[in-house]
Amino acid sequence: MRDPHDRNTSDLVPAKRGRRRQPMNRVQLLGQYMTPDWAAEALVERYFGDLPAGARVVEPSCGRGAFLRALPAHLQVVGVEVDPDLATEARRRSGRPVIVGDFRMVDLPFVPQALVGNPPFTTRTVLDFLDRAWNLMEEEGRVGFILPAYCLQTAGTVTGLAERWRMQQEFLPRDLFPRLTHPLCFAVLTKGAERGLIGFALYHELAAVKRLQ
Repeated sequence: MRDPHDRNTSDLVPAKRGRRRQPMNRVQLLGQYMTPDWAAEALVERYFGDLPAGARVVEPSCGRGAFLRALPAHLQVVGVEVDPDLATEARRRSGRPVIVGDFRMVDLPFVPQALVGNPPFTTRTVLDFLDRAWNLMEEEGRVGFILPAYCLQTAGTVTGLAERWRMQQEFLPRDLFPRLTHPLCFAVLTKGAERGLIGFALYHELAAVKRLQ
């Protein structure tokens, strides 16, 4: 979901020519597209089903806590949520601790081995989240995020990330979130000595061409 503190967020829907612009509703304004429980469960099983008992996991912008509920009970899990009301709801629904604050700045109770969730839909915030995750996690730490595809659409962004991460992505159905207009993907990034891109084509080649221009 979108970062409510993003100063580039407009509070108006663009108008058609000749019409007044209409105020956006809360979902449109904040980009609060909450992950359905069944989708969180399927993604955890598909990409994080191998986490061992006691593994330390963070949901960094947990909303109502769909991933907090989907992660198995044998894991150590904490959520982070900037909205106090959503944090309270996530605690109530999941039974797991939730820290109120911005993941980019809050203190965590442990060094995470994995991050999973649906972060704010702004490229800058996604990159900031990934930067903090890389600095926090040990080798072979893993991040799995629902992302709008535009976060990974340029050669410069992806090749920059690939200098630090092993990356793969798969498309998700756009209508997972009603009224969403952006294509979606689920991206998995692993910290470690091995690098590689799975599900990306021509990114390194285009970056090389641009360096020659």
